[in-house]
Amino acid sequence: MAEHENCQKLRDGLKAVRGELEEILHTLASDANGAVDEGRDVLVPPPAGDAPSNFFAEITQGEQAPDDELHLKVLRIITSLGYASTLVLQHRLEISYRQASSVVAALERDGMVAPAHGFRPHKTLAPAYQLLESLETKLGDQRKH
Repeated sequence: MAEHENCQKLRDGLKAVRGELEEILHTLASDANGAVDEGRDVLVPPPAGDAPSNFFAEITQGEQAPDDELHLKVLRIITSLGYASTLVLQHRLEISYRQASSVVAALERDGMVAPAHGFRPHKTLAPAYQLLESLETKLGDQRKH
């Protein structure tokens, strides 16, 4: 009886791991092929003619868009910790795993964090600190006017 229960627990654990792996693959596929419509889990191609997203360019342009606040929060978190982790961002920003992994992938692509080694988090690189400093200076100047 105990052996049967152990086998069942093992099967349940494997099902959970498989589900997580499928979600990771789905996230990777959405990063490569376009955005994912979360309501239907259908890949939606990016709009024609749009250049790939650039984290640095998005948050340093003119007017502050609603996403700029998220980017600023992300920069504050990763610079205060010295690393970027999907799990940390997910919990601190109260966003989905898919959104957090996309943010970390964008940070890595744009040179804000180093690639992860195995299960270790991504180390925050100097450009992230410099960007945060310049954004906070810019925000401080805007508030004075």
